[in-house]
Amino acid sequence: MSTAGAGPNLAALDQAAALPIDAEIWNQNLAAVAATDPPLAALLKSTSVPESWRSCAALDGSPAWRTERAGEPPAWLGGSAAPRTRAEGLFGGEAPPAANPLLPTIGSGHEAAFLLSRMAAHQAVFVVEPDAARVCAVLTVLDFAHAISAGRILFSGGREVGAWLLETLNATPGLLPPASILYADSIDSAAAEALRRSLESVSGKVLGRRHGRLEELRRTAARQEASPTPRILAVALTTESLAHETADELASAAQRIGWNAAAFALDAPSRTHPLALAEELTRLEPTLTVCVDHAAAKLPLASGGLEVQLILSPPIEPPSLGAGEFVLAASPAVRAAVGKSAEGGLLDFPWAASQAVVACDPPATRTHDVALLGDLPNDSETACGIDQPTHRMLWEHMRRAAKHWDAEAIAFPEALLRDAERTCKLALNEPELRRRMIRLIERVLVPAALLRAFAAVLDARGASGVGIGKGWTNRNSFSSVRAAVAAGVSARLAIGSLLPVGVTREMVDAMAAGWPPLIHCAPGRTFTEQTGGAFSQGGWKAAFSDAAGLAKGLAFLSDAAALARAATAVRQHALARHRWEQRLPELLEALKKRHASGIKST
Repeated sequence: MSTAGAGPNLAALDQAAALPIDAEIWNQNLAAVAATDPPLAALLKSTSVPESWRSCAALDGSPAWRTERAGEPPAWLGGSAAPRTRAEGLFGGEAPPAANPLLPTIGSGHEAAFLLSRMAAHQAVFVVEPDAARVCAVLTVLDFAHAISAGRILFSGGREVGAWLLETLNATPGLLPPASILYADSIDSAAAEALRRSLESVSGKVLGRRHGRLEELRRTAARQEASPTPRILAVALTTESLAHETADELASAAQRIGWNAAAFALDAPSRTHPLALAEELTRLEPTLTVCVDHAAAKLPLASGGLEVQLILSPPIEPPSLGAGEFVLAASPAVRAAVGKSAEGGLLDFPWAASQAVVACDPPATRTHDVALLGDLPNDSETACGIDQPTHRMLWEHMRRAAKHWDAEAIAFPEALLRDAERTCKLALNEPELRRRMIRLIERVLVPAALLRAFAAVLDARGASGVGIGKGWTNRNSFSSVRAAVAAGVSARLAIGSLLPVGVTREMVDAMAAGWPPLIHCAPGRTFTEQTGGAFSQGGWKAAFSDAAGLAKGLAFLSDAAALARAATAVRQHALARHRWEQRLPELLEALKKRHASGIKST
């Protein structure tokens, strides 16, 4: 792709300031296209942006192009002098597309960029654009490299639409066809109707062919043959990144101990149609399939081996489990929540440390005093959807009550609600409304109150803190311990709570990182019962339930020698006791025994 020489001063044209070309954006975009669509890359390399086009800053500050053909008034590529704002106006007022959309033109490029910013990682935008110069222009000023590499945006690039869609979808069995045409009024009605017919025809052919292949795989599924080497497939068919990362951790750990293993997560457009997973099941023939946070019934075909569901966090409602489904509980809180729902059997399969944290030696000097573990929810009435004045009154009373975080009531949402009802002389009598309010108390109000209280204690002491989780808008934060460690961030201590979901990955990763954890526990049961003993070894007393206990734990910040010993002890404990490489062989052996004996529960 090439651009040509100097032209008129764009600053004088509708105040459109010239925008210097960043060659790196084009180079990275082209490299991504070359790796995923070589014919399109060849076309783009041989295409030049017309000399009469100029890159410039649009009126909303976004990168854009102006066309300045001789004898014609200047025009904006995509038809808007504020393309980013226009894209937000076009699509921002609606829910993100539930399925893959198709754009009938590349427009300014901001339309596709805005859609991608709102869509899930397993969704893709198909862009029909017959003019390769327009594609070149957009890829020169907008960074789509990651989206192109991940298969989240695909360009027709001048190819006949039906043939391009058919070729693309046949080459990627897990990619779903576009289900809707957005921005259809950007082309004339006849062209839009022809595009709809072509899309319907291609979708019918592709989905029919895939259905036939699925039926063939189900009919010809091979019977498992004995093998000395276990084969494990970790599957995560949810959209949650924690489930995806856990599936990857399990597969990687299995490979490290010499097993044949793979992970399959709903994390890319190429893995969305069930045929992609069916082909992987057929290829690997797993002796053990671990379904992370979903039922084995979601598998497109039976694996022929053992199938279990690993539940990472206690579900809000009792899970609906298939008859005979075997469940693995990542924490005692999960075990308690699942209870007798697991008719097929229940085993403890506690959290283990992330390999990325295990592999990184803790630095001698820490960047922060304390890491605050957990998502900090937005507990405002508006964010929680609480709009009735009486309900807002109850909510505000409970928020004030929860500031007394070391009171016993913090662990009992129903008690908090009853107290608010008595004080406000109100009652929530409708069963579903009451259940919803209790869920909000448990999953939003209580964790927000606890984490804010812990942060306030740190601030009062003048201790530096880093948030580990979502929602930490008022301080430095990272999505996870592993992300913090990768960024060179460390802490001398970590603070988290077992309310409301019990032991979390971040707590175990904090130990593996050498961040001695202070864990807030609920009254009524022992700390060991609530944690399964995960933090009871290594010479570190991690539990607290009130302000005095937290202050005692934070006192270690003044004892560097004791804190260094604790950091070594908790890391050694995590490496010795909390590794997926240890969990997996124990799990497989336990499952084989139970499968052979027919025992259903622990």
